[in-house]
Amino acid sequence: MDEELLNQEEEITSTPSEEITPEEPVIPEEVISDEPTYGHGYAYPIYDQSNNLITEPNLELGYLKKEYFTVHHSSVPEQWHYQVTTFDFADGSNYKPASNADPHVKVIDDQKGIFEYVQVEGEEQKTVVGQTITPVLDSPMVEAWDETRTIFRYVEYTEKELSDRDFLTNGPALLAEAQETIDDLLLVIADLLGGAEE
Repeated sequence: MDEELLNQEEEITSTPSEEITPEEPVIPEEVISDEPTYGHGYAYPIYDQSNNLITEPNLELGYLKKEYFTVHHSSVPEQWHYQVTTFDFADGSNYKPASNADPHVKVIDDQKGIFEYVQVEGEEQKTVVGQTITPVLDSPMVEAWDETRTIFRYVEYTEKELSDRDFLTNGPALLAEAQETIDDLLLVIADLLGGAEE
């Protein structure tokens, strides 16, 4: 991203659709809300300058800046367990359970591959002489990665900024009133001067 754009900022004073330019954020990871509930019509969560999540920014008293920040996700090792696939019996036969949930399987420790054969009532007694186990991948390893997130930062106007905004909003009307007053005074002075000449 263009570095020049990252150093610019722009106000939002009305609708959420207005374009603003991001800058480098300052927000600690511990206050980041993964799934913020912000029904305020904006595309991103809004934090005040104390990193509190807010839902109703007062755009009469402040403005929004768009900020990017990075959340680091640590790597996750792959997860495995063992599954018994075959029990071998002394008579040369074998039994192949469909899974570790098979009623003939007693799981002692599937992380170390320790299982026992369970004799089901009514079946011929078997003497186990061996078993075959196989590793099963539960979830692959996830590499460490960085995620870029976006927020809006709510910044309150200073007293001077509020005064300037008030002047920009109401100044034209005040100037028009002042002009009317000046025009009235000029008429009064003209009347006075006219009367004095008589």
